[in-house]
Amino acid sequence: MDKRIVVVGAGAIGGYTGGQLAHNGFDVTLIDPWPSISRRSARTGWRSKASTKSEFVLARPKTLQLTEVQNLARSGRSTSPSSR
Repeated sequence: MDKRIVVVGAGAIGGYTGGQLAHNGFDVTLIDPWPSISRRSARTGWRSKASTKSEFVLARPKTLQLTEVQNLARSGRSTSPSSR
């Protein structure tokens, strides 16, 4: 896919939306201001709770903390975030 999607806010709704998009093959980056959320997502991936095993989803979208995005903007670099 040639389009990239950024989801700002990786809580319940943003995480679900970004995780489902990443699971379905889209190039997704999750950005969140809370370090604990972005670190956990980078470390373990995004998991959806499901009623059955066939509905379970594990996705590993790229993640950035809001401060990392601010630093990229200040430096003037146009760098794609790496998956962690």
